[in-house]
Amino acid sequence: MRREVLPVMAVERSLEGEVRSLVMLSLSVFIVLSWTMAIVEPGPVQWACIMYAMLLIFSGVFVLIYPGGLRLGVIRWSYVVPGAAAGITVGALVEVLGGPGLPPGTISAVLALVVAPVVEELFFRGAVLRTVGGFIPEKAVVYGIVAGLFAAYHLIVWSAAPLTAVPYFVFGVLQCWLADRYDLAACIMTHFCMNLAILVLALA
Repeated sequence: MRREVLPVMAVERSLEGEVRSLVMLSLSVFIVLSWTMAIVEPGPVQWACIMYAMLLIFSGVFVLIYPGGLRLGVIRWSYVVPGAAAGITVGALVEVLGGPGLPPGTISAVLALVVAPVVEELFFRGAVLRTVGGFIPEKAVVYGIVAGLFAAYHLIVWSAAPLTAVPYFVFGVLQCWLADRYDLAACIMTHFCMNLAILVLALA
């Protein structure tokens, strides 16, 4: 059964004050963290941790406003094999084209295999996909916008090589389709496989 993109503008009048407060809070935290990054000048790992904190904050705000907005779901065998194959293929292509710029190490591995698949999918294929879908009815346009943001995020935050924008964009479109057709569990599993392929090839 096909799921419709969750409209974001359907906020009850009684919640307008709470929504405004949450938006102001998230913007305030974003500004504080941005100034912190400008002053402290963190390294790649610290920068990634700060960005993940911001993504979690915005995702949390979305959940508070729309408790049913994120469809987490469960892993299904029907998409494990094709999802894993797609993730590994994109991951290999990303690494061949230059890969992300995060330095090797245990912390980087944890970020890539545990934190990134969960946090990035909650944000991009959860909050952002549903939010953009609430304003734009055409799914192809919604997928393109979210995938473009996903690719730009990896170029900026992870200092990925410019050529990796293409596979990241294609992967972003695939993930949007998975989130719409299945749930976020499918996206997280596929994302994990992509990052695992990148790490394995980087260490090879």
